[in-house]
Amino acid sequence: MRALLRTAAARDGAWVIGAQGLSALVALVVDAYLFHALPKAQQGMLATGLTFSALLLQASDLGLALTTIRLGAKYFADGRPDLAAAIFRKTLRYRVCFSFALLGLTCLFAGTLERALNLESGRAVAQAAAAAVIGNAVVWWGVDVSQARRAFRAYALQQVAAALLKAAAIGALFFLYGGIVGASSPDAPFKILLSIAVANLLSGLLSLKIEGPSARLFGADGMASKVASTPDIFQFGAFACAISLLVALSSNADVLLVQHYLGEEDTAVFACARRLAMALNLLATACITVLLPRAAALNSRAECAAYLRKGLKAGILLGVVTAGGLALAAEILVPLFGGAKYMASIPILRWLCIAHGVGIASTPLLLVFYPLRREAALVFIYAAGLLALAALGVFWTPVYKLDGAAWAVIAGKFIPALLAAAFLLREFGREVTPAT
Repeated sequence: MRALLRTAAARDGAWVIGAQGLSALVALVVDAYLFHALPKAQQGMLATGLTFSALLLQASDLGLALTTIRLGAKYFADGRPDLAAAIFRKTLRYRVCFSFALLGLTCLFAGTLERALNLESGRAVAQAAAAAVIGNAVVWWGVDVSQARRAFRAYALQQVAAALLKAAAIGALFFLYGGIVGASSPDAPFKILLSIAVANLLSGLLSLKIEGPSARLFGADGMASKVASTPDIFQFGAFACAISLLVALSSNADVLLVQHYLGEEDTAVFACARRLAMALNLLATACITVLLPRAAALNSRAECAAYLRKGLKAGILLGVVTAGGLALAAEILVPLFGGAKYMASIPILRWLCIAHGVGIASTPLLLVFYPLRREAALVFIYAAGLLALAALGVFWTPVYKLDGAAWAVIAGKFIPALLAAAFLLREFGREVTPAT
């Protein structure tokens, strides 16, 4: 056990989990205050805006996060930091351009979005949510560069700073306009999203300061930039783009379906359970952060089998223990987080724990598809999960309300895990079966 804790993966994991844990704690404290302070309808509007912003953030990525990490880690492993820097520069330019393009499209189709989301003041909420993407895209570019370099201290600094700046921006808003932002103000969600947009811009500037030297942002493009060309980026990025968009839709479709079919107050109840369940998603993200650069560096079938065998055992154990523990604590956590008016979130949280537990257990399965160069199969797997979530959500949410939406989320997690397990069992057979 001591030897395991001394490994590089364990140390990196400690930085990742520590940074994400502290960031999540700050965000949870802020969210708990907002859940208590805002009426359900306004909290539902805010949750929809935040979900829309998260969807746009992942759409602005277009697979470039995976490309940044995968190619950057590969070039560093090959002793070519100049090529890695060229990749970093190019992906930053693309992500910023995509973010501005999405803001423009949101402003252009704001009326259509308002009707599709069935959301009062949807135009202003959607536009503020889109504005928040610009700075956030730069932050996550910096986080991806740190991950590719395995510089997890820089990763931790950016994560924690971004969370603290958002908390400070919302706190300043309530301090300056407390009476306006509170229950008496129908535009409170818009003001909160706008304050988050400002905080994201400041966080983005910090990320540029931290990771700018690694990308050599202010140096002239040389031969390395030509070698790390746009076709090189998008050769893998074509699959990564599809995967990123599918993951974005799968991660955010539940809230949008609830908002469309059930309205703001039910969205607030669902969002309360979903926000607490994100603690489990934090663990899955930590696993991806630590394991993806290592998975990208696997060079043989035997290495993939060994990686998969170890990762699968750890993933299943982690998923069962954490999801089960959170489900058992639901009756305590929901009143503390959201207050007595959110007691209806308790059963929803328990359903979502099942979904996220499956997600944690399947994370090592899904990452091994990259070194196997089975990106097309991964696209199919994620598409099947999204199709199940969307189809079942459309059928179940109007009939079974919030329970139906949660059941659809479970199906959206379980089907990709099942398909991935079937594919890898056929690919490796007994190679990944633990020795008895």
